Amino acid sequence: MNRLFFFFVIFNFTNNLYSQSLSSNVLANSGDFVVNENSVSSTIGESLVFTNSQNNYLLYQGFQNTAIAVNEQLFFQNIDLPAGWSYWSTYLSPKDPEMSDLLSSISDDLVILKDQHGDVFWPYFGINGIQNHTYGYGYQVKMQQNSTLEVCGYKIENSSIQLYQNWNILAYLNDTPMPVEEALFPIYNELIIMKDELANVYWPFLGINTIGNMLPGQAYAIKLYSDSDFSYPINEEASRLNNGAKIKPEYYSSVLNTGVNMTIGIPKNILDEIAIYGDEIGVFDSNNLLVGSNVFTENNMAVTVWGNDFSNNYKDGMEEGETLSFKIWNKASQIENILFVKSWEEGNGIYNSNDISIVGEFHPIYRNFFDVKVFPNPVRNSLKISFNLPLDDRVNISIINSLGQSDILLDTDLAKGYYEYKFNLQNEAGCYLINVLTKDSNQIIPVSIINN
Repeated sequence: MNRLFFFFVIFNFTNNLYSQSLSSNVLANSGDFVVNENSVSSTIGESLVFTNSQNNYLLYQGFQNTAIAVNEQLFFQNIDLPAGWSYWSTYLSPKDPEMSDLLSSISDDLVILKDQHGDVFWPYFGINGIQNHTYGYGYQVKMQQNSTLEVCGYKIENSSIQLYQNWNILAYLNDTPMPVEEALFPIYNELIIMKDELANVYWPFLGINTIGNMLPGQAYAIKLYSDSDFSYPINEEASRLNNGAKIKPEYYSSVLNTGVNMTIGIPKNILDEIAIYGDEIGVFDSNNLLVGSNVFTENNMAVTVWGNDFSNNYKDGMEEGETLSFKIWNKASQIENILFVKSWEEGNGIYNSNDISIVGEFHPIYRNFFDVKVFPNPVRNSLKISFNLPLDDRVNISIINSLGQSDILLDTDLAKGYYEYKFNLQNEAGCYLINVLTKDSNQIIPVSIINN
């Protein structure tokens, strides 16, 4: 009799501990739930979701968060997943939240899935460290080829997302696009930087926004100064959307998205000293592999530097602790030169995944001065000289004969840019030198003058 009474007490206590009464059908978006007409059992700490027929409901023992209202109607969302690495999220609470069920339609093409904690769903090795989809968060995925993920689930109203200090992967929970500045306005003072799957950034400190609009199906890596509870504002006017197109590099264009990166900021005042509109900055590893690039548009610049993809058996990006190298390509002259970073405002020129660095000062190293070209050569009566001047400078051009005697062809102050001059020559036939001189550089080009 005593044993029977003890069993009844333990059973009753355990049942009350894990089950809480609700008056209508209950839906679950995560955790191992048992659903029936009046109760739900869940892992401690998991969120509870319930239908619109109830008011906000706080469960008695405090093991759950405040319940979240959902629409009982099922909705569908198709999410495009490109080959390679990308971020994705859904604005729905999946009807089948178990990750292997949710991703079953794309399992043949899926390589690996990661959450913001570094847990993975890796079918090839039979690893499922994520278990269930968590509403409000996004995921990083690598696909063998383009695919479409179909999500079936419920729309949730007025949900709050717990974001943590440092990095998170944030889901976009609206079914229409929204300008990123408006979407993140509630946490503007906590935001350090946000990146999309292509490493476009929203970086308030430098006034950089290459993301434009947040989009359904996308997810975003976001870094915060401190923990924050976040809810998206109501999205009302589509006319506010950002429509600006990003200028893509044409010379430094072969950059591979490896799924991991760091961000380098270059202030406009630094670039004004070495570049003009349309010039490109490239970042390289120790093997001269291009790992990042961007185009100067007379604004502050953010350059994404891609790290090595751990899922490949070859080097396709920067290793942790590897030194960064920089080059600049001038669009007008089609000339590439080396850039040396004299100082860093933030960072130290070393690659570390998810780091943020800011250049303090560049020093150009012009491998071929400003690429003076002389034509035709040999020359008869007139000679053309072209060059691209990388900085404001005084330029002196002279022609020197075999006796060392010189005639000045040009001596003037010039602003940086591309120049082409034509000179009529009265010199006798013979061998000459064209001497191009600035404050810091000197270039000599042999020419031959022939008779008519």
